[in-house]
Amino acid sequence: MDAEIESVRETSTTHIVIATVDTNVLVSGVFFGGLPGKILTAAREGAFTFAMTPLLLNELREVFARKMFGLTPDMVQLLMEGFEDSAMIVYPDDDAVVTPRQFLDHLKIE
Repeated sequence: MDAEIESVRETSTTHIVIATVDTNVLVSGVFFGGLPGKILTAAREGAFTFAMTPLLLNELREVFARKMFGLTPDMVQLLMEGFEDSAMIVYPDDDAVVTPRQFLDHLKIE
């Protein structure tokens, strides 16, 4: 495992680590592995907890359902249940700032 991910694991024994991960990283981790796959593995092993909003979950579901991935509706549901069961679902306040699409990679919910 990479040193950066191992460092997060060591930190998580004394601190709670919660992270929001971009949809593209999640999709890449599921289908292609690499560093995004290592991020998913680290989360599954308890190095950190995913924080996901309903908006992010909906976007992820829409991406998994695309024909290019060849998943059946049951497979999409199974993937989504895995993310929903392991994630901390965060509901932004009504006064949360909505950021234009081109800035979403830098979005931070406060």
